[in-house]
Amino acid sequence: MPHSASLLAASASLALLLAPGLTPPEGVGGGTGWVETQKLLASDGAAGDEFGISVSVTTGALVVGAYFDDDNGTDSGSAYVFERDAGGTWVETKLLASDGEAGDEFGYAVSISGHDLVVGAWEDDATFIRQGSVYVFRRDPGGAWVETQKLLASDGEEGDIFGGSVSLSGDVLVVGAAGGNGETGAAYVFERDGGGVWVETQQLLASDGQDFDNFGTSVSVTTDVIVVGAPEDDAPGLDSGSAYVFERDGGGTWVETQKLLASDGAASDIFGVSVPTTGDVIVVGAVFDDDNGTDSGSAYVFERDGGGTFVETQKVLASDGAAGDNFGYSVSLSGDALVAGAWAHDDNGTDSGSAYVFERDGGGAWLETQELLASDGAEGDFFGSSVSMTADALAVGTSLGIFHPVRGEVEPRSDSRGLVRAARGHDGNGADAGSAYVFAFQLFSDGFESGDTSAWSSTVP
Repeated sequence: MPHSASLLAASASLALLLAPGLTPPEGVGGGTGWVETQKLLASDGAAGDEFGISVSVTTGALVVGAYFDDDNGTDSGSAYVFERDAGGTWVETKLLASDGEAGDEFGYAVSISGHDLVVGAWEDDATFIRQGSVYVFRRDPGGAWVETQKLLASDGEEGDIFGGSVSLSGDVLVVGAAGGNGETGAAYVFERDGGGVWVETQQLLASDGQDFDNFGTSVSVTTDVIVVGAPEDDAPGLDSGSAYVFERDGGGTWVETQKLLASDGAASDIFGVSVPTTGDVIVVGAVFDDDNGTDSGSAYVFERDGGGTFVETQKVLASDGAAGDNFGYSVSLSGDALVAGAWAHDDNGTDSGSAYVFERDGGGAWLETQELLASDGAEGDFFGSSVSMTADALAVGTSLGIFHPVRGEVEPRSDSRGLVRAARGHDGNGADAGSAYVFAFQLFSDGFESGDTSAWSSTVP
C-alpha cells in the first residue's frame, strides 16, 4: 500500500532512529509521514572527509561512505556501518580497505544487502592507474564486519574506474566501470558460488555503445533484472543519455532486452545518472533536464506492461523545482515509493539541497507527497546528493561527488575525459566533513508541526 501523503521535515529524538517499536501517544489521529530521526556524523570525522558521498540502507542497518577520509593515506577513504545492538543502542563500525592507499577513494559507492556489503574504491591503482576495485564485507556470526574479498575486473585496464557504482542484491553483485571498454563503459556481474566466493560471471556491454557513453556510471540489480545507465549516450542528442535493461534468460545468462530513452529527451539531459529498479519498475534520473528551468532535473518512471516490456508511464518533477536544482542526481525506489535528491535546491540557502518523496496512488499515478529538508540545513550542504530507502527507513547524504560530463572544459579534480567531481558537503565535523540524515516512516498526530517532537514516545530503551 502506498504511504499516505504529508509534508513535514521534523527532527525527533535520537532514540527513534529506525525504531521498530514506535508508539504514538494516546488519542493521536491517523497520519503517516517521513520524519527526520537522526543526523549521523562519523565519530572520528574530520574536515574534508566527505562522509555521506554514498548511502545504502537495509532493515536495521545502513552504510555511509567517506571517500576522502585519510586513515590509509590522503583520500584513501572509508565507510561506516550503523546498526542497533541487542540493547537498542546504535553502534558505529568503521571499515577500511585491508590494502588501502592514498587516493583510492574507498567509499565512493556502497551497497548493503542482508549480511553482505560492498564498497567501491574507484580510484584504486590495483594493477593499473585508476583501474578501480571493490571490497566485499560479510557480517560474521559474532556480528563483526569482515573483509572477505577484493574484486577486480578480469580485463581491468588503466582508467576503468571499476567500482564507481555498485549494486548488491542477495547473491548477485553488479559493478560499473564507466571508463572501461575503451572509455565506452562496462558493467560486471559477480555471483556467489556454493562455497560463498564471489566470482565474475559476465561482462555487460551496451549493444550500440560508443566512446564516452559512460555506460556503467549507475547500476541497479534485482533477482532477474539489471539496469545500467549510460548518461553520456548521444541518442537522441549529445549527452542526452540512456539506460539499458538486462534480464536473465533460461540458461542464467544476462541478456540485453531493452534500451530506455526519455520520451522527450534532449541534448545534455544526462538521462541515466541514476537507475534504481524493483524488477517491475525502473526510475531513471535526468539531472540536467530543463522542464523547471535550465538543469532543474527530472526522473522518468518505467513500468512493465502486460507483455513484460518496460514502458515510460510518467515523468516526475519537483513541485517547486527551479533552474540548477539537479533533481534526479540521486534516486532510490522501494515498493510504491521513490525518493529523488535535488542537491542544489535552495530552500535552506544556496545549494542547501532537498529530497522529494513520490508515492503511487490507487490509480497508478506517482504523486509528490513530501519534500524533505535537513532540520539544520544551510547553504552549501548539498543535502540529497545521495539517497537510499526501504519501506520504513530513508537515508540522505550531504556530501557531493558529481560525476558528469563537461566536455572540453578543464576543472579541478577532472579526469582525462573531462569528468568533474565537485567535492563539498555539510560541515558537522569541520569544513566538508559531510553528514547523513535518517528519516523513518512513522505515525504522527494531527497537526504535527516541523520541530514539534513532544507528541512522541518510544518503546526502545
